[in-house]
Amino acid sequence: MKNTGTIILFEDNEGMRDELEKSFAKQKKQFDLRAIENDDAMAIQKMADESGDAFAIEEVISTYITDNINDARLILVDHDLTRYNSYISEPSIVAAARTLNIPACRYHRKRKSNDLPDYNTWKINNNFFSIELESDDFDRMTASAVSIMYAFNEMEDAYNDLGVDVKQHGPAFALSSILGRPDQYDHIKLYSNVISIARDIINISDINTKDHPSFNLEKRTAYILSYWLYNSTCL
Repeated sequence: MKNTGTIILFEDNEGMRDELEKSFAKQKKQFDLRAIENDDAMAIQKMADESGDAFAIEEVISTYITDNINDARLILVDHDLTRYNSYISEPSIVAAARTLNIPACRYHRKRKSNDLPDYNTWKINNNFFSIELESDDFDRMTASAVSIMYAFNEMEDAYNDLGVDVKQHGPAFALSSILGRPDQYDHIKLYSNVISIARDIINISDINTKDHPSFNLEKRTAYILSYWLYNSTCL
């Protein structure tokens, strides 16, 4: 894939944002970077206010990304976005990424106190559609984000290259073919039943193709397979 796409950075602390941009600039792989600044957050806030439905903020974020950022391929988001002074939050951004079929990577700024609340419950409920990265080393974290974007891109390319005769047998068969391990089909199929991957791909309650004419089932399937493979090997 010649054009690897754009990484979107949601970081409301200007100093942290500058440091992350410097770390991204050190990466040798090809990609574009688009940082969401205060003006962007204000524009998203205005769109949400005008929509009359502040609870649909993830839809507003996904629309803003589609309309203003070329070829978005990954979102990197800080947990605390209060300095944006808007409805934007980590969960709403993760939800927007899911709508757009692009991976979301999360990180926490280093905590100053052990008395701060633990977010393990949220992580357990939502980690299938987001990836948590360690933030103690920005160079390493940004390198991980770029590598994850490349991996998702490669999965999409590999899935698109499969023939209809392979895809018609379902996601487990497709993944075993992509991995070059057809002998593992039964094992992968068993795992897919546990996490209900078919439901995640096909029964998408918040997607209506009439309301979302850009929805692409092929892209959605590759996106789910990428998370599926990541979670089965890294969690």
